[in-house]
Amino acid sequence: MIRLAIALVFLGLSVQMQAQCNTYNDAPRKEEALDAYSVYVTAIKQKDYKLAYDNWKIAYEIAPALDGVKPYNFSSGIDILVNLFKEEKDAAKQKELKAQIMSVYDDYYQCYANKTMKLKGCSSDSCYKIKLGNILADKAYNMFYDLKTPYSKLKKVLDEATEKAGLHAPYNVIVPYGTLATYQFQKGKLTAEEARRIHGLIHDIVQYNVDNKHEYAQYYLDAQKYVDKLYNKIEGDIYDCAYFEKKFRPKFEADPKNTEQLKYMISKMKSVGCDGSSSDFLKTLEDKWSLYATAENSKIRAEYEAKNPHIAAKRLYDEGIEAEKQGNSSEAKSRFTEAIEKYRLAIGNTDDAMAKSKYYFSIASIQFRKLKQYSTARATARKAASLNKNWGRPYMLIGDMYASTARNCGDAWTQRLAILAAVDKYAYGRSIDPEVSDEANKKISRYSQMRPDKSEGFMRKIKEGTKLKVGCWIGETVTVRYK
Repeated sequence: MIRLAIALVFLGLSVQMQAQCNTYNDAPRKEEALDAYSVYVTAIKQKDYKLAYDNWKIAYEIAPALDGVKPYNFSSGIDILVNLFKEEKDAAKQKELKAQIMSVYDDYYQCYANKTMKLKGCSSDSCYKIKLGNILADKAYNMFYDLKTPYSKLKKVLDEATEKAGLHAPYNVIVPYGTLATYQFQKGKLTAEEARRIHGLIHDIVQYNVDNKHEYAQYYLDAQKYVDKLYNKIEGDIYDCAYFEKKFRPKFEADPKNTEQLKYMISKMKSVGCDGSSSDFLKTLEDKWSLYATAENSKIRAEYEAKNPHIAAKRLYDEGIEAEKQGNSSEAKSRFTEAIEKYRLAIGNTDDAMAKSKYYFSIASIQFRKLKQYSTARATARKAASLNKNWGRPYMLIGDMYASTARNCGDAWTQRLAILAAVDKYAYGRSIDPEVSDEANKKISRYSQMRPDKSEGFMRKIKEGTKLKVGCWIGETVTVRYK
């Protein structure tokens, strides 16, 4: 970091800076000015900005406009001050340097505005006007990249720069102008109309300079490409269908088989309210897309489901449900079985215990509710529960298995013992997981009415509180409770 030893000079320099456009032609200190000029030019090449500054100050005090033709005292002075500003860490000194940079730009501008500075080959006001625009463009460039000037002040300079330079504006205004416009629009500080105006002006400037084979034509194009990416984020909020048709048509005609491009164009146009009835171009895109849609969607789905087999499992399950509705039981069973296979793939593809638990639960639910594989379903539900100790849903599912199959468990007594097993599972699920409490309470209340009759228990000489094993497939041990 260069620290200026002449800090006090910062405070007095603005007094000595002459707004007049003096040249060294009639200056009594002409030789001193030329010597200082020669030293600071060499110092700039060596990146010794302190030495450059000391000598530039002398040259600038004597003859800001140098010979009245070469603007080096202005442009080089700004270069020196900007480099000192970037290397300075002290906020107060940075403020002084920023003020000096703005002051030199003002002098630079005024000396061409009053035509004290002469433009070679210029015989009209128009070329002076373009020059003024270019000076303002350079000023805006430094304000944007180096001085971090607030956008409200920067916009005024950019507006004036492009107004004066017109289509001859230099490429260095494009990125600052486009960045400012998109940012300010997103923050609600710029109207859609103004954002469109700036975008259109940028494209006009670039097109003019490309068409006229400007030596920096590629720079113009690169800057426009950057700005267009920024505008992609807001174009849906500021432009209508006609804009997108104009933008997309050449791209479509150049590559009509590009399905990714087709999808993007259709989506973008629809997002701004276009529809096939009002836009023939959009209808053309949609018709073209329809030729690829089935195969493309199938490919995308296959790729996505290969990476996310649980998604495939859900699709297959839904297809099984639909087959059930159509009365095709064999097709439904096939889909449910395939769904289980996909869930097992998903289990093998993850190390996340919570995800595994959910997949096991989904398998258990299908095995129970759709395939009537009760013992297998219970074992799967227990796996789900083992991976998530505080999840009550697997126990609710097992309770449903017991309750729904109780009527098939032998005589009335055994059936009622099966109900006790179901109630036990609901109660346990409720005890570990508050989220199932409401459902569990309702089911416990309903099935408690189906507990064994005390009279039957007495007949069997079984006291309340006795532990008994439930018959049939359930095989659980329950504590006898009577109605």
